[in-house]
Amino acid sequence: MRDWKMGVPPLFKRTLYVIFLILNICGCTAKQVVPVSMVQPGDDHLTCADLKRQIAANDAAADKLLRDDKAVENRNLAKNVGGAVPGIGIFLAASTDLSNEEQVNARALLDRNERLRFLVTKNGCN
Repeated sequence: MRDWKMGVPPLFKRTLYVIFLILNICGCTAKQVVPVSMVQPGDDHLTCADLKRQIAANDAAADKLLRDDKAVENRNLAKNVGGAVPGIGIFLAASTDLSNEEQVNARALLDRNERLRFLVTKNGCN
């Protein structure tokens, strides 16, 4: 066993590196996001009322998702600032949500609405 005055033992360094690597890998894994499809079967058979109803529902859901995304960003910021705390800080930083799930789903709903608005115009809906 080495004297601590002479430096950190190599086994201890390697252990820290392995822990750091594992936490980084865990932090980089993100949830699999499956957004709504822009074009869906049966779109051409939707009535004007159906189109308007879907557009309104998608807008409301996208707004909620964007608010949720902002909350996730704020939590991530707090976790990363807390990451500077010795000891538990690395675990806080490793729990950062990197999936952007809310952002991806909101964007998909807004893209879907573009398709639905095209159908509204194509069908001559008021």
